[in-house]
Amino acid sequence: MRPSYVLGGQNMIVAYNSADVTEYMGVITKHVDMSHPVLMDKYILGTECEVDAICDGTDYLVPGIMQQVERTGVHSGDSICVYPPYNFPQDVIDTLVDYTGRFARELKVVGLVNVQYAVQDGKVYVIEVNPRSSRTVPYISKVTGVPMVDLAVRCTLGEKLKDMGYGTGLWRNGNSPYYAVKVPVYSFLKLHGVDTMLGPEMKSTGEVLGIAPNMHEALIKGLVAAGYQFKTPGPGSCVIISVKDSDKKEAAELAWKLHDYGYKIYGTPGTARYLNSQMVPCSTVRQMSEERPNVLDLLESGLVDYIISTSPHGRDPHRDSVKFRNDNTREVRALDTLRHDTVDGIILIATMFTPEHHAVLQSLHVPVVIVGQQYPGFSCVFHDDFGAAQAATAHMLQKGRRKPGYLGVTLLDKAVGLARREGFDSALRDAGFVPQPQRMSIAKFNMESGYHQAEQLFGRAPGLDCLFCATDSIALGALQYCRSHSLRVPDDIMIAAVGDNRIGRVAYVPLTSAHLHYRTAGDKAARLLLDMLADPPCRAADD
Repeated sequence: MRPSYVLGGQNMIVAYNSADVTEYMGVITKHVDMSHPVLMDKYILGTECEVDAICDGTDYLVPGIMQQVERTGVHSGDSICVYPPYNFPQDVIDTLVDYTGRFARELKVVGLVNVQYAVQDGKVYVIEVNPRSSRTVPYISKVTGVPMVDLAVRCTLGEKLKDMGYGTGLWRNGNSPYYAVKVPVYSFLKLHGVDTMLGPEMKSTGEVLGIAPNMHEALIKGLVAAGYQFKTPGPGSCVIISVKDSDKKEAAELAWKLHDYGYKIYGTPGTARYLNSQMVPCSTVRQMSEERPNVLDLLESGLVDYIISTSPHGRDPHRDSVKFRNDNTREVRALDTLRHDTVDGIILIATMFTPEHHAVLQSLHVPVVIVGQQYPGFSCVFHDDFGAAQAATAHMLQKGRRKPGYLGVTLLDKAVGLARREGFDSALRDAGFVPQPQRMSIAKFNMESGYHQAEQLFGRAPGLDCLFCATDSIALGALQYCRSHSLRVPDDIMIAAVGDNRIGRVAYVPLTSAHLHYRTAGDKAARLLLDMLADPPCRAADD
């Protein structure tokens, strides 16, 4: 179900029964202009894939086919995509190529065309045909070596594909010496309150690429680059499973594998009953809304390595299933629980502080070490964000740059936003410069925002010869802007940032950045807490 006009899958859902339809209409009529109709399509449970092609009006070239790992219904921008397809039979591949070529010819496309398909039980269904470029063009161009944009432009100028040296039909007959896996990157930790369940509405904020001789190695590379961490079960390690009825059969198969790996399985009441009926050892845990101890206490124990959660009512943020997946008050509740229970000390890995955080921290009567932020009155292990920004900016100015720019984040973030901005300003003043607001801009914590804010910044303040970015992700977006606008880095403009993003190590120009010691912060915090416990009067210190 979807409104007649959508962007990025916004306000789209998969409805499995009449109750889902009723709930959706109740939500959508409150927030969407109902002068346009709500459309209903038949949902096909299968595998989605995308095909980008170039057509000169007669002949066509398909550089490659990308198969999604997730089932249909997950937005293509949020899916893990594999090139070449990893389990399509040859007749399906032939059909995809044939359909794409026929669409391009019938639509009289001269240039690029994108087609999205669903494959169910060997039958190919067409989702949509877009006579334009798509977000997958850079990806498929990179992994195949076919310069799709260049060829498409030459087609629009009258050249023929058969004369360009890449042939026609499916490039290399679909054979590839390696697998390439695109893995999406999410910012759920920064976007509080967003439901983490994937669906038709796009939620990712970036993507990474893993390439290897086989699919599994390429997938692992992509997942690691995207920030996923794989855990090995230890004593007491467990997995919580809470799924809707239609997913219980698949959940049982997965639960058996996790059990064999050494995990203890917990399930909410309905899920636990089903798993036990399938002979999967599973303990029952109460829902969030039920009496304590419940699933929150289990989460706060630190023993939970993975959560498998799906919901039949994913659009209502007040339901337990949605809160369970992404509850931005859990940190405060955990601290409050520790206030009442017998613990000797607390290490808090902090993001931003709210009034609720302040109140519960002031009520604690045990030593607390805060990691990642500096908070008055408490022992903290934090990075010198001010010094890092100051040093990175000073480095560029010492190289003779005279027109500095700044791409930061919200000043509500006291470390990444405020401290790094102050460090930038301090370096300017030390070098005899006055900070100029027109040379500054605020971005979000991702590459895409870095690109767009760099575009606005250079349009407002042309001639910048150096740029400090509050994070390396923002800097990578700025790098891409410079590359697409023929600005040479570092010849025309120097770019520096704070962070140690793995992508920054393989960017087309190595990123100059101040690296922070994330890996040793936990060790320092633990040692500091032990010192405080050994010397109780030691209340507050900074490291």
